[in-house]
Amino acid sequence: MSLFLKGLLFFVGTALCTFVIQGILLRFASTLGIREAHSTEIRWNRTSKPALGGIAMFISLISAVFIFLVTHPNENIFSNWKFVLFFLGMCLAFLMGLSDDAYNTKPLLKLSSQIVCGVCVSMSGTLLPLTSVEWMDFLITTLWVVGIMNSINMLDNMDGISASITLSALLFLMLFCFFFSGFSLTIYPLLVIALMGSLVSFLFYNFPPSRIFMGDSGSQLIGYCLSFFVLHFLWNKGAIGFVFPRHILFYITLSILAVPFIDTFTVVFNRIRRGISPAKGGKDHTTHALFNKGLSERRVWISFFGISVVMGAIGMIIGLLFNSTQSDLALLPFVLFYVFFYRLFQNTQKLIP
Repeated sequence: MSLFLKGLLFFVGTALCTFVIQGILLRFASTLGIREAHSTEIRWNRTSKPALGGIAMFISLISAVFIFLVTHPNENIFSNWKFVLFFLGMCLAFLMGLSDDAYNTKPLLKLSSQIVCGVCVSMSGTLLPLTSVEWMDFLITTLWVVGIMNSINMLDNMDGISASITLSALLFLMLFCFFFSGFSLTIYPLLVIALMGSLVSFLFYNFPPSRIFMGDSGSQLIGYCLSFFVLHFLWNKGAIGFVFPRHILFYITLSILAVPFIDTFTVVFNRIRRGISPAKGGKDHTTHALFNKGLSERRVWISFFGISVVMGAIGMIIGLLFNSTQSDLALLPFVLFYVFFYRLFQNTQKLIP
């Protein structure tokens, strides 16, 4: 079977799986995962909708893993310590998010679970190699995972935003992998493709105006997977990390994750300045600022998805056209990042009392 056909089958299969499961959950869910309308002081949507999208995505990813086991009988991925730790972290991220959807768990418990997820990634050897000291890289990697999980969770504040931004980031990761690493469909690329298919299907229900939310079970799941895949495909040996010098990798990472970085920094900075806990929900995100300027929810979605695609494309161009001797020109994504950051950050200042 060709690589293209195998990838297409995983994409379509998980998309259909997610679509069917979400349809079933929507039909039978009456109270499970419902986001109550009376919580509008911190939630954007004023209507009660089931937050069950994460369940469908998780089942689809688990199905993709077992399909891989069946179609690759000679590759026992569960004998691979790196994959086992990744898989355990993925399950924990989903279950922690699911419990938060059901019981509104305390922030400290949620943070502790995220730290354990980060430790799983670090122990797997999938590190963010910023220093030559292993324990420091271990700590930095754990903080990276916690940060991305919270960033995607915070970005899930308006219909379609979090899923589409994650989809864009995963797409460019796959493009980088295809152009720079001698592309082969091992378990990790196939899981990325499966997650992309699941997100496309989820967006059918979550595109504004949505019929379903992904909930914390979804945002924690895709945030964890995204944090791992960025490290695996960009920064670690065996992927494309050794094609570029470290500062070019920084620009590429900044490009494909521009929107989560901008929104998270803006919200955290503004809340700390007002003496409010960053963990507390609110309507002070960059998305809300654009809506308050008169953009519809669909136009806000188009704007943020457009920024994500443009930044990802710029990162891809930098990788394709510039080598280490021309690396000064790679400042372009940093300049664009600053422009988008400045405009979105300034908009939020009008939300601050």
